[in-house]
Amino acid sequence: MVKIWSQSPNTLVDSRMKQFSDHLMNLPWYEGRSFKGLIPDDLTMICPQKPPDFFPHASMAVVSGKLKDILEREQANVEFFRLLIQHKKSLFDNFFIVNFLEVIDCLDKQETVFSDEGLISHSIKRLAVITDLVQGKALFRIAGTILLGVSDYLAAEVENAQCTGVWFSSPEQWRNAAIPSDYNR
Repeated sequence: MVKIWSQSPNTLVDSRMKQFSDHLMNLPWYEGRSFKGLIPDDLTMICPQKPPDFFPHASMAVVSGKLKDILEREQANVEFFRLLIQHKKSLFDNFFIVNFLEVIDCLDKQETVFSDEGLISHSIKRLAVITDLVQGKALFRIAGTILLGVSDYLAAEVENAQCTGVWFSSPEQWRNAAIPSDYNR
């Protein structure tokens, strides 16, 4: 089976990059391309609150060293880039920008409900995934969306490690809170 990996609604992070870079923000993070050699190794982010183990920042995702270790152990197809996080007077050196390299076209377009804007991730109200296409995959991006799919096993590993900032649901239970509940196709 597969779950959808989302940011926990209880852990919204207000963060900003210390050295803003249009280049970094404009990279195609959703396409599964490698960014080795394109990301500087001296990035610093400022967070007013203590950062959770997982949180998005603009089009990027940030993970802690604890979560990075789990993803490496489970051989998720990702790459990591060092990120320093400044929180008040503390500097955390165990965080990373993560780039998800596996992108799978597994969205069931017949069963997925989306708004009139078209099939873009922000317009999806109800999600359906073709699970046969993702068997044996630990972690992947659902093609054409910002959504991450994760194996039940990897989701259980992350939950057992008590990683913060993550929320897993089945595709059927996943909901886009930005779309009104009374919307029908």
